[in-house]
This record gives sequence, C-alpha cells and structure tokens, in this order.
Amino acid sequence: MPRVKDSNKNEARIPENPCSLPISLPMEEIGLTIVILNNIVQADQIFITATAGLTKQAGSTPTELIFRIRRGGVDGVEVYKRVRTIYEIGSYGYTTLTHVESGISSSVQMYTLTVQMTKGAPAEAIITDLVSMSGVVYGN
Repeated sequence: MPRVKDSNKNEARIPENPCSLPISLPMEEIGLTIVILNNIVQADQIFITATAGLTKQAGSTPTELIFRIRRGGVDGVEVYKRVRTIYEIGSYGYTTLTHVESGISSSVQMYTLTVQMTKGAPAEAIITDLVSMSGVVYGN
C-alpha cells in the first residue's frame, strides 16, 4: 500500500525573486512559486497541484497566458502547461494545474509554477491572489 513519504506547500514566492500580489504581468515568463520534495526514489509517484487567481485589467483583444509547471527553476524542464485566455476586462477567475509523474531518479526535486503572457500588452493581465503549489510523494 503506497504511503505519503513527503509533502510540501508554498504560496507566492520564489527564493531569488520574492513576489507580492497582485502582479502585473510582463511579456516574459516569470516564476510564481516553488515546491521542494525530498526522499524520492524512482518507483515513487509525485503529485503536483498549483492554483493562481487572475484578471484582465486592460486591452480590447483577448489576453493569453501560459501557466507551466517546471521541474527545476524557471528555466527547468516543462512537465505540464495550460493555456488560459481572458476575454473581458474585469473578468476574474482561477487556473488550476495538476500533474503526476514517476521515474524521477533525483532524491530531491524542485518544481516551479510559472506564467507567461503571450498575447496582449504588458500589464494587461494581473495575477491577483491565491497563488499556491503543493506536492506529495507517494511510495512504499
């Protein structure tokens, strides 16, 4: 029967770039938060969940955001992504990402939640609140 070997949860923070909410998004990819998991062996399953609140504050065309979960830092390997398009100014919502993986050979692993605005103008979209990321390692 699998058991929880490690778990961790963080809110909006990146060690090298602490952020406070709300964040007006630039056009480049930025880190929102991380989670570090320990005691991993190759047979374990890793469950990652991340959530971010968002809104559109300006612009007449749709704004497109790409949320990514990366193994490692902001430039790490992309393991999951979700594209979110916001159409109306003042519309508010949440995006949730869930990723499961196994076969990781490193005993300690960091996962990073990032966001990148790909359509729209700088500062059209805002990450508002509830940025969180959690991870759980299941194994024997």
